[in-house]
Amino acid sequence: MAAAGGHWSKSRGGALIFKGASGEIASGKVAGVGGQAAAPGASREAMSKRYDQLSARYNKMVDRWGSLTIEQQWAAKDKLDALDREMKGLWRRMEARQKPAKTGLERAEEEYRRAKAAWDRAGWNPSDAVVKRWHKAQETMRRARLESEQGS
Repeated sequence: MAAAGGHWSKSRGGALIFKGASGEIASGKVAGVGGQAAAPGASREAMSKRYDQLSARYNKMVDRWGSLTIEQQWAAKDKLDALDREMKGLWRRMEARQKPAKTGLERAEEEYRRAKAAWDRAGWNPSDAVVKRWHKAQETMRRARLESEQGS
């Protein structure tokens, strides 16, 4: 049940939020996600620490799920979804840092394969964008091979 003198309302994003008697959003665990995101250039340790914080907060909310009212569960669900999205994004960035950096030739080969696949899918009447992408990929591949040969 809602606390005395307050009410639940929907935010612009559709999340249920609890407002106190004064109309201000009540502070508490269900009010919002909050927290500080790991900066894009953050160290691996900082990103790992942030992920652990998010994971702990997520698990704590899941553990409390059964004791929440329906209204609180709706608000918590939105918060859990936001935490999940943030955790997934952080995990992808952490994984990307583990992989070795691609060379210009590797990137050119990858784009060449994708452009060729788009060209093949387009059939007998490719759009101007597909043609432009295909020609650009061919030119980039040619330049990358030349640079690769000159470098070795």
